[in-house]
Amino acid sequence: MIRIVGLLFFTALMATGQTKDPAFSYMLKDKLSHNVPEISVADLQQEKYYFLDCREQGEYQVSHLPNAIFVGPNPSAQTFESLPRDKPWVFYCSVGIRSEKVTLEASRLHADSYNLVGGIFEWANQGKPLEDSSGQVTDKVHPYNRVWGVWLKAGTKSFE
Repeated sequence: MIRIVGLLFFTALMATGQTKDPAFSYMLKDKLSHNVPEISVADLQQEKYYFLDCREQGEYQVSHLPNAIFVGPNPSAQTFESLPRDKPWVFYCSVGIRSEKVTLEASRLHADSYNLVGGIFEWANQGKPLEDSSGQVTDKVHPYNRVWGVWLKAGTKSFE
């Protein structure tokens, strides 16, 4: 009976926001409302999406997903209108909280919008490539702050 309850708990945990780290997924479970379509790093095929960075400019300059477009945490309707619509939009921030709010707003204009579960932290934790403000490959990631930075397990934490 205990095994079945444990299995059900773990299955429910993984169904809402999937990261490779069960503790990270558990933390995100209560921080996110899961009211927008979500996509995991494992389910992405980079060339099929536009990546939209919802972090602050300083965080974006340290590193971002390759070819990501900076929109910031509070993009205007004009920003959304200027984005290309020939591919789905994937919004991300550090762990997915800020980007979930932006994804909700964006989905009113472009139904094919997703929030990246675990954000850039999960991307880096899975060893995916990052680039800096000059387009060069980097392993640096802005950890948002020291509390949230504990979830960043890979790369070099940089508050530049």
